[in-house]
Amino acid sequence: MAQLTLLLLTLLALHCGRVLTQPEYVNGECYADGAPTRCEPVRMSFSLFQQATTSSTCGAPPAPFCVRSVSLGRVVSDCRGGDICDASDPNNDHNVLYLTDFPLNSMWWQSENSLTSDDRVVIDILLLTLAEISFISFDFHGIKAAAFHLERSKDYGLTFEPYHYFAISCENTFGMLPDAELTTVNETTVLCQTIQEPPTPGIITFFPAIDRPSANDSQPGYSEALYQFVTATNVRVIFDKHYELQLAEEDPGYYYALDDINVIGSCQCYGHASRCIEDSMTGLYQCVCQHNTTGTYCERCQDFYNDVPWQRADGSGSFECKSWF
Repeated sequence: MAQLTLLLLTLLALHCGRVLTQPEYVNGECYADGAPTRCEPVRMSFSLFQQATTSSTCGAPPAPFCVRSVSLGRVVSDCRGGDICDASDPNNDHNVLYLTDFPLNSMWWQSENSLTSDDRVVIDILLLTLAEISFISFDFHGIKAAAFHLERSKDYGLTFEPYHYFAISCENTFGMLPDAELTTVNETTVLCQTIQEPPTPGIITFFPAIDRPSANDSQPGYSEALYQFVTATNVRVIFDKHYELQLAEEDPGYYYALDDINVIGSCQCYGHASRCIEDSMTGLYQCVCQHNTTGTYCERCQDFYNDVPWQRADGSGSFECKSWF
C-alpha cells in the first residue's frame, strides 16, 4: 500500500508524466509567437538509480533482527520469524542501493542493529545538478523513526546547512515549535514537522515551498529568497532517534529501515531553459539555455548580450539577455 501511495504521489507531482533518469523533452517552449517566455524543464526524480551512501548498513557480518509493527495503537516487536540481514544472500540483503530503485522491487535498506535509541545514521544523495525541489518523500519499512532531519548542499557537498526537521516531539527533541508562523520576512525559516505517534509504517513527505507566503503569489515565480531555498545539489538525511521500545531479551536492538527515498524536482535553469541534458564528461545535468543565456544553469548572459543585466525569468517577465550592438 505504501508503494502504491508513493507512486500516486509522484505521478501527481509530475502531472502524470514519467519519472525520468534523463530529462530531454520540452515542458513549455521558451518562446511564444517569437516572444521570449519563462520556461523550465519537466519535473523528474533526482534520486532514481542514483548512488546513495550511508554510515550504516546491516548484513556484514550477518545479523538477526526483529520485525517492528503497530498493533492496537502500540508498537510491537516480533522476533519469532528468524529474520536475518545478510549481505552475502540476495534474498536477505538490505543494502543502500534499494533506497533509490523506486518502485521496481520490494527490497529495502536497513541499518545495523544498535543497543541505544539515539544512535545517529546518515544517508547522502547526490542530485547531479542544482535541482529545484518539489518534494522529498521517505517510505519507511516498518515503523518510522522518532526523529530525523534533512540537510542540503548547494555546492556539491562542500558545505551543508539544516533544511527540515521531523519528530514525534519537535519541542523536546529539537527545541522547535511545529507550528511556526511564516511571513514574507521569515518565509525560509527551517521548520519541524510532527511525526504521528505511534510511528506507523508508511510515507513522510516534505514540500519545501508549501505554506511559504510567496509560493502563493498570483504570478508564477517565487521570491528570490524562496527560489534559493528550494534548490540543492545534495540532500543529507540524518536519523537522530529511534522510537523507544522495551527490548525483549531476544531482541538484538534498534535499526532504521526504508523502502525508498524519492527526490522530485526540476533542473534549476532560472526560467531560461525548457530542458536539461547529461554532460558526457562529468555525468552531471546542465541546462540547454535559451534567451541568449549561458552557463551550467543559464546563470549569466552570453558574450555580447549584456545590454541589460542578467536576471532570472519569473512571473513579472522573461528577462531575455539582449545584444548591445
